[in-house]
Amino acid sequence: MKRLLVVGAALAMSLGYAQAQTTYNADSYNLSSSGGNFTNGNGDSASFTTVNSEINSWWGLGIKSSCCNSYSGYGIVFDARTGSMFTQGNIGVGTATPIEKLEVNGNVKAGGLIASDPNYPAIRASLNGSSLPSLNFTRWTGTASIQHNAFVGQFINSSLGEYDLGIGTGVSSSGNQSATSNAIIVTLAGNVGIGTPVPAANLDVQGNIKLSGGGAHLVFPDGSTQSVPWNGTTCGGDYAESVDIVGDRKSYEPGDVLVIDAKIEGSFVKSTEPYSTAVMGIYSTKPGLTGRRQLTAKSEEEIPMAMIGIVPTKVTTENGPIKPGDLLVTSSTPGYAMKGTDKSKMMGAVIGKAMGHLDSGKGVIEAGVTLQ
Repeated sequence: MKRLLVVGAALAMSLGYAQAQTTYNADSYNLSSSGGNFTNGNGDSASFTTVNSEINSWWGLGIKSSCCNSYSGYGIVFDARTGSMFTQGNIGVGTATPIEKLEVNGNVKAGGLIASDPNYPAIRASLNGSSLPSLNFTRWTGTASIQHNAFVGQFINSSLGEYDLGIGTGVSSSGNQSATSNAIIVTLAGNVGIGTPVPAANLDVQGNIKLSGGGAHLVFPDGSTQSVPWNGTTCGGDYAESVDIVGDRKSYEPGDVLVIDAKIEGSFVKSTEPYSTAVMGIYSTKPGLTGRRQLTAKSEEEIPMAMIGIVPTKVTTENGPIKPGDLLVTSSTPGYAMKGTDKSKMMGAVIGKAMGHLDSGKGVIEAGVTLQ
């Protein structure tokens, strides 16, 4: 049932050499340039004519090399019964050196790319129902009218009146896209919508967002981060203001008593004199909330100053031992508070109340900041 045509014969036909009665022999088959037959032992014959450059065969046409054989002796088979072609090698279109089964140097137009087994996922690079380009990944369920679809493609976003990019999945009778079938949408403005066809920001999510994994957090424009939600409970025990200080920031440390600087407006400095009415707060160790004035530029020399709440405070016993409940005022020791005993000087000088005790020397105790 094999039909053999050598390359030389094919060239002779294509060039139209019809005058000479030249015969080409290949095994038991004869080909004449002016007309002839392919004949084998079982009587299955094929004919050709150089007038229309046609080869007529019930079975088909096979081409093989004289140096080596492949696929039952034929490297290329044209099946006249099915209109198909088979080759064991690679096919190149626009290239003489194909390295894949089919390699095309140029554009390819196709209605779809379909897996050979319909029970396994197929990739379709095609137009969807709106005649717009899309890439569909389809898995048939076995029912002709139902598909499991995943697609990436352009669609008409009727909510915005424009053509947008959509990414989605679904189970339907077609691969068509709509705003409701897209899980993710990218608009012409560059906004990304998840769960919404009309994203109003760079990222607009309709639904919940989950952060997971060690170190996951939100990063804000100023570089600050948040890794836990606000639930009404702070991680610290005081409210602080981020303020500018005078001098080297490294010379300050949490617990320092701070007063308004008389020379540089809006800045603060360590306290240095007893009963100062310029006292404002304590350098916070771990503020629960930190605010900041909006009318001043942010400085690298800012520190959090506790103004309300419970905060570790540097204290000295230069005015006597300190016990819980004592009113605290500034002392002559820079950055330290002491027990206030002169009631005539305490108006506007009280920084808070002691919550711990110190019998002698200097130390750190908790104090409730209550400016009076």
